[in-house]
Amino acid sequence: MAEERARISIVDVPSLSRGGAKAPEERTVTIGLTVGALILTLALGAGVRLWNIASVPPELHPDEYAGWLGITSMLAGKVQPSVFLNYGVVYLPLYGVFEVLSSLLFGVTATALRLPAALLGTVTVLATGLVGYQFVPRRLVLLAAALSMAILPWDISVSRIGWEPAAMLPFLLFGLYFLRRGLYASSSRDIVIAFALLAIGAYSYRAESFYAVTLTIALLAIEFERTRKMAQELWIGLAVALAILGPLALSVLAQPHLLTSGPAQGTFDPGVNAGSLAEFEYLYTRHFSLAALFVTGDGNLQHGPPVGVLYPWMAPFILIGLLAPPSVFPSRARVFAVIWLLLYPFGGALTDENGGQHFIRTLAGAPLFCILTAIGIETCRGSIATLAARHRWPAGLANAWQPVLVAAVCVQFAQFCSAYFVRYPVQAARIFHYGDRDVFAFVKAHDAGVDRVCFTSLDAWNYTAQTGFYMPGNAPALFGWMDPACRTPHTLLSLQNRSEAPPGAQFLGTVQNYDGTSRAFFYQLP
Repeated sequence: MAEERARISIVDVPSLSRGGAKAPEERTVTIGLTVGALILTLALGAGVRLWNIASVPPELHPDEYAGWLGITSMLAGKVQPSVFLNYGVVYLPLYGVFEVLSSLLFGVTATALRLPAALLGTVTVLATGLVGYQFVPRRLVLLAAALSMAILPWDISVSRIGWEPAAMLPFLLFGLYFLRRGLYASSSRDIVIAFALLAIGAYSYRAESFYAVTLTIALLAIEFERTRKMAQELWIGLAVALAILGPLALSVLAQPHLLTSGPAQGTFDPGVNAGSLAEFEYLYTRHFSLAALFVTGDGNLQHGPPVGVLYPWMAPFILIGLLAPPSVFPSRARVFAVIWLLLYPFGGALTDENGGQHFIRTLAGAPLFCILTAIGIETCRGSIATLAARHRWPAGLANAWQPVLVAAVCVQFAQFCSAYFVRYPVQAARIFHYGDRDVFAFVKAHDAGVDRVCFTSLDAWNYTAQTGFYMPGNAPALFGWMDPACRTPHTLLSLQNRSEAPPGAQFLGTVQNYDGTSRAFFYQLP
């Protein structure tokens, strides 16, 4: 049965592309071609995530170094150990751990802080292919799902930034992969690995916990008979997960307000009423907007350039994948995919920050769309091959759709690369706090004999992280506002506008934005 074949391991993938046994020599060649294609796909995914990573986006956003700052501060004993890293905006620690390890090897640079995101994004490429294969065990699904994720605007934008969401998908996807494989192979080891990965992922990004719990419950319910037979192993896995989640649970109990702290408002914070339900419905349905998915994105430049998070060429294959016949897409796998699709908008619908889509909190949908695309491509391949054999089409006619698809993929990928690597740095400079590094470099160069430094040129949400990262150790007193003390002698001022300078202040210079306009004006009160 198709669903039983899902228990076969990755080395057996080639034999599942079509029915019938293969000679050992042919099977060996096919395995080699599959592994080679997968390695090339991973290399492409890594390359597009690593290329010029220190300069695009053009500067480190405070979200990118807050994790590093929190972990190093705890290790140095400057702050109390906690799961929550509180810098005005509250972060979870997993990506910060990766940043610290990377910085130990490569120093505290933009490349070092972003490198784990690129590597985790490459792991996500592999995980997407394996999850797709786990549900539809065909070689083309494995490779097409992985390739779709390798070049996907949604994930590329996330995995070139050193922030919490970059650590979510590998743990979520491999957790689901091992869980289903464990159920089908009756493997207690796989079950324990699955629960451990899903639990570790809870320390990556707050949305992960929702998707891990709901998708796990859905999978276990769909595979009820296997769940019942593996009940003991599942209880052991759950115990392992609860042990891993212990510190997080204790932190939530001690500081429950930090779990939802941040600029976003919970949709149901005012209570469950007609207004909040209407808002939830609006936000939920907005995540199925074709314009947002395929053309514009969610409008937040921190999340990527103003292009769709999916490629237009994927749209027909996603639909075909959903409607694929049971011979290609087994019924239980399809039910799980539909549940996944219905759950995907919840991360952006339960909170309201942009008044519309939020494609970072709903990042869990990205691999699903890649898997459905791959199933759609496999369905087209099989259907066209069947029609060609039945009607004895010429080989050129039967295969004519393939170069058209390849051309569409290449053209749209090139268009995205142009949008991301050429236009995006200019568009995103302000939201990525371009000039912060130069602001603090100017301050350090002029703080001799200064008692205090006052800023109006910094973002209030991220002020604590900015000053902690760029001005650690002994430094003048720092004020993120125009305190009365800021009008006294021996004060250095970093101002957003010239008009904020008090009488008698001596002008020192400016720092420029990416586009050449003034980022900050510096004055000193002698």
